[in-house]
Amino acid sequence: MDIRLGVKDNETTFHYVNVRPAEGKSRSEHMTVAGVIKTQECPTVYNMYSIVWLVLTKAEKDDLLGIIRSSSPLNLQLENEGYSDHTVKFQSPIDHGYSKAYPTYYEVIASCVEVG
Repeated sequence: MDIRLGVKDNETTFHYVNVRPAEGKSRSEHMTVAGVIKTQECPTVYNMYSIVWLVLTKAEKDDLLGIIRSSSPLNLQLENEGYSDHTVKFQSPIDHGYSKAYPTYYEVIASCVEVG
């Protein structure tokens, strides 16, 4: 699949990308005085994406990591959704290294949460 990622109206197109959408809730655990663990969940459900860029040259990998490391929320557009806009922020860690499928290329694995 192809995706576009970057600042709104200035996205870069990436090819050979796997995207897995998921939903999640923020939660935290607290221990009471009696020693009982209570879980507290946020009522809001977030859209999350696990993204794997499979075939990247070194220059593409460096450009992608520069985009991901920017502090502002990014615009994500997915090919299978007609390139509709999703405002996302990436979470750590971001895994990158040589591709297992194509050893002369790089792959990057990252996850993000939709914030807008």
